[in-house]
Amino acid sequence: MPVFAWSRGWADSVGCTQSSARKDWWISVPLGELLILERRKAGRVGIVGSAAAGGSRDYGSSPLHRLLGLSPVLDFLICLSLANLCYLPVWYKVIRLSLNPDAQWANYSEAGCWAALLGVFALTVVLGVGAGWIRRQGGGHPLLVECGRAALIALILHCAIALIAGEAPTLHRQFFGFPLASAKSAAGLVLTMAAGLFLWMARHRLLRLCRLVLLLLSPFAALTVGETGLLLTKFEHSPIADVLDGPRHGPKVLWLVFDELDHRALHSNVFRDGELPEFTRLRAEAFHATRAAPPADSTLLSMPSLIAGEVVSGSEPLGPSDRLLIFGSGKRARWSESPNVFSRARELGANSGLVGWYHPYCRVLGAHLTSCHYVDPDHDSIVAAVGRHLKLMARVSSFGLLDALRYAEISGSGSDVRRYREMLEAARALALDEHTGLVFVHWSIPHLPVVYSRELGKLGLMRGGDYFDNVALADRALGALRRGLEDAGLWDSMAVLVTSDHGLRVKRWDQKFPPPSEGSAGSPLVGAGRHVPFLLKLPNQRSAVEVGFDFNTVVSHDLVLGLISGDLRSPTDVTRWLEGRRSPAPIPSAH
Repeated sequence: MPVFAWSRGWADSVGCTQSSARKDWWISVPLGELLILERRKAGRVGIVGSAAAGGSRDYGSSPLHRLLGLSPVLDFLICLSLANLCYLPVWYKVIRLSLNPDAQWANYSEAGCWAALLGVFALTVVLGVGAGWIRRQGGGHPLLVECGRAALIALILHCAIALIAGEAPTLHRQFFGFPLASAKSAAGLVLTMAAGLFLWMARHRLLRLCRLVLLLLSPFAALTVGETGLLLTKFEHSPIADVLDGPRHGPKVLWLVFDELDHRALHSNVFRDGELPEFTRLRAEAFHATRAAPPADSTLLSMPSLIAGEVVSGSEPLGPSDRLLIFGSGKRARWSESPNVFSRARELGANSGLVGWYHPYCRVLGAHLTSCHYVDPDHDSIVAAVGRHLKLMARVSSFGLLDALRYAEISGSGSDVRRYREMLEAARALALDEHTGLVFVHWSIPHLPVVYSRELGKLGLMRGGDYFDNVALADRALGALRRGLEDAGLWDSMAVLVTSDHGLRVKRWDQKFPPPSEGSAGSPLVGAGRHVPFLLKLPNQRSAVEVGFDFNTVVSHDLVLGLISGDLRSPTDVTRWLEGRRSPAPIPSAH
């Protein structure tokens, strides 16, 4: 079939229709030409562009029409631009397009970067191939052309939703509220449907405009792809330290940090007697503080403070593998180069192992550790990362509908559930390792999301779960570790420290669940302040010791080193040591 035709007979053969009133010709140019409908006068029929010809012409069209249909290169740029905009939710997550770069620190992932690049180029190819196929087949199949237009409109709406949301990964929380549970969410869904209907009714003219807009936005693809490629060059992996063979002076130390575990939660009237058996059992044979304050109210600052042994008041990301720490004293240093509890334990002859999440500990501190296990769903294979990216884009386009279905019933197959299980297995294996003198575990619970139902006693994601479900899971995790160590005959001879990086941040949970009230005897959280648990069991300790004065848990660094060195051996030693570190430290506000 010739690429260009000038006869009415050919126009009829490709399915063009003629307006009886105005004698105008309409020719469909499918997805490759962004489904632009060109209107031609009788006797001046032409097609704007053709992949089959390797080029395009437009007889009698305007200069703008000739520009928009002149080159296959422009078609490629438009497909690339559309694919890149479809990946906006992923770009917010993978690279620092967020207004808050610190929020993206935990999301840096080589697998995620490669998956984003491959996904954009794969979608570009799919759009280009689909365009060519519709162009070849669409002449005699008007329904096929209309389906192509509908698909294009759906992609454009997806891009618009992601752009309006701003912070796409948390779209359903920050912009529309809990999935389908608020007026904002419902209004957003209705407005999107209305916008889609408007685009469909005005598709003949608006899709031409969309083509031009996509072409103008094509340089944005160079920005996202280029920044991601540059980011991939900045990943640095510290080699794991060699195992030391010398004898230790002190006992093996197990240091457990539960993310967002509030001191009041362990004494909450939400739990009946016996519902937190492991924390209750540990408190009966350990030092337990009632006024221990965390060094900060965020994981971002609190964890570096605990590990460095000095309050960190600020920090700045230095790429995916390091941060600049700003200490309370005014000193500035790279986290990877600052002395820390692991490097100092190594100087004392003890090997250190770590299991953690959020901070990429292995990239930052790997040189001081003989074992490191970073647990996060975003840091696995490229194939898995591609699947997560597709789910993320679907979540954004559905206005949280998929999240609502996700929380509709218990499901133990979610990535957050897998993260908990992986952390538990890694922590158990590390705690049983005879070569490791210091075992550090930064748990992802009871931090959001809720991955346990205390009512059903099962792991899984369920809408309606709350903070106290995850607190109950923290108790289960402590019990699982303890049983494993008791079975191996190691529990009694170990020192165990249990604390948290910060207390409950009520406003964070208010986004999904009613906030726990405070202050009254009948409230879920009894007592004032933002204190965190501080439970320390010495080797062979059998009795409880209450610590009722103020101190900052940043002293945990020195305390652990004192245990490893053998300087702190008895309850009397520890009591005297803690007395010397009283500090009316301000309690960080929860926000």
